[in-house]
Parts: sequence; structure tokens; C-alpha cells
Amino acid sequence: MDSKSLNEAPMRVVHAVRQLFEAGIKTRAAKDTVQSEQLVRVLSLMAELRPDSESGEPRRLPGCRHVERALDLAESGGAAAVAAAIRPLLPTLTWHQNPRYNASNMGAEFMDTYAWSGLGLTGCDNISFGVLLLGPGVTYPPTRYES
Repeated sequence: MDSKSLNEAPMRVVHAVRQLFEAGIKTRAAKDTVQSEQLVRVLSLMAELRPDSESGEPRRLPGCRHVERALDLAESGGAAAVAAAIRPLLPTLTWHQNPRYNASNMGAEFMDTYAWSGLGLTGCDNISFGVLLLGPGVTYPPTRYES
């Protein structure tokens, strides 16, 4: 992927997510004004996102073995545009795990199938935007800390 495409690719993901959220606002506004207000707030924060020139070296974790299948499944549903925007970024992504998590407090299976990436984006301290990957049958646990 050339450098221009690398800069544009994360913003294509942001654009695809924006479109999903905007559609959600239209369909939920009459039913759930609180949820619609939250979506509007997130959309305003997303407007501050931009590519990070220092996003780090590409890095895969064991859980990344599930990413292709997850994208395949997403591309057949309502998040098809988001999955299609993420797929070209895969070779460039830096995957992480929360340093608070380990096999003792989350379980070995969770740690073996979990990864997240910020997609090489920066620009807003009030939103964490990226991809969370969980392998089949793994559920993200409730948390009690500020995400």
C-alpha cells in the first residue's frame, strides 16, 4: 500500500463507522433519544480523528488468527462497509492487549483470542476508536474502570 493510501485507509474506516452511526440515529431517534444523543456525541468526537504518523510498527498477536474470519462474517452483514475498510489495513496494524489483563484475571482462552488496534488514528483524547477482536465464543467481561 503506498503512503497516500496508508493515510487515507484509516479515515475510510472512520467514514464507514460514521455512516453506520448516522443511520442508527435516524432509526433510533423516535425510540431512544438517549442513545441517539450518545451517537451524536460520538460522531462529533470522531470528527477530530486523523491518521497518526507515529502509529508504530505492524504487530500481530495470537488472536489475530481470527481476524480474517471476523471480517468475512462482517462483510455479509450490516457492517460490510466497515469490514471492507479494515481489510486493506490488516498488514499495517499494530495489535495490543490491555496491560491490566493476564491469564490469571481474564483466563488463558481470553488472552489467546483477544487483541485490539487503534487503526493508526489519533486526534481525540475523549474517544478510543479502533478494532477489538475476540475469538469465537469469547465474551468481553463487564469492566469497572473508565475505558
